[in-house]
Amino acid sequence: VNIGRTTGEIICGEDGRMSGKHAQISSEMVDNIQVAFVQDLGSKNRTIVNRSEIQPHQKTKIKLYCLLEIGDQKFVITENKNVNQLDLNEMIDKLLKKPLIQFESLEVGPPNPSPLVSLEETPQELVLKKENKIQQLQIEVASLETNAKSELLKLEEAKERIIVTAKLRKGELSRMILTLKTEVEESKAEIARVRAELEQKKKKIINLKDIPADTGEEEAAETSSEDLPE
Repeated sequence: VNIGRTTGEIICGEDGRMSGKHAQISSEMVDNIQVAFVQDLGSKNRTIVNRSEIQPHQKTKIKLYCLLEIGDQKFVITENKNVNQLDLNEMIDKLLKKPLIQFESLEVGPPNPSPLVSLEETPQELVLKKENKIQQLQIEVASLETNAKSELLKLEEAKERIIVTAKLRKGELSRMILTLKTEVEESKAEIARVRAELEQKKKKIINLKDIPADTGEEEAAETSSEDLPE
């Protein structure tokens, strides 16, 4: 017995939660006993047997009065009979279509007047309570927005401080580099001056060596001692 919304199925339902090919009921001989099974055919909303969801593509044994739930439709196995021995009408009428609950018709007499009962909260009070709750939530949302703006402002201020600090440090580094360059240039100039003076001293030493030997020793000594580099 195939169950589904596809036209041509033996049990064709109209419930939107029922798949085109939803479930299948079959019977097999087990130890010489005819046993009925239900199998979910991989439906989207599954098949429920006796309040428990069964696994798809696995045969589940069912007995008399088992409850099947497919979407919003409920079925009860009402007769333990070989489905191969049933014709189509008998199968529909006796196998799956018995109502789950029987309701008895009861006569109802005229209503007795009931005393007035005061409610704990009137409808107006409930509406006012709801409006107060909405106002409270709006206040909380406004507070959260204010806090968020405050935190954002703090972040912007911190960002500005970082940028200013970076610029100041950059200026300090530029001044330090300029000072170092000046000192290097001064050192180069001093080295050049010393080298020039040294060259002059060397020339004077060479000139002293070229003075004749009969020249006064005192004059030579005085000249050499005066012109020698420190």
